[in-house]
Amino acid sequence: MVTRIHKRARLHLYLKEHREARGISATMMAGRLGIERESVYRLEREWKTRMTPEKQIQYAEALGMD
Repeated sequence: MVTRIHKRARLHLYLKEHREARGISATMMAGRLGIERESVYRLEREWKTRMTPEKQIQYAEALGMD
């Protein structure tokens, strides 16, 4: 399954949706990324955390996205 996200889309709006659609818990995602579960929640809500391009790639790969 190839998922494409519009270039100007707010990535954080899709993170939780994609993670849950693949049956991946926040705890599992945290393990895949090597971060705390709370950090996954912060990334998904785009609180004060900004995702660097490197972190975006890591998150997408952990979801199995290209």
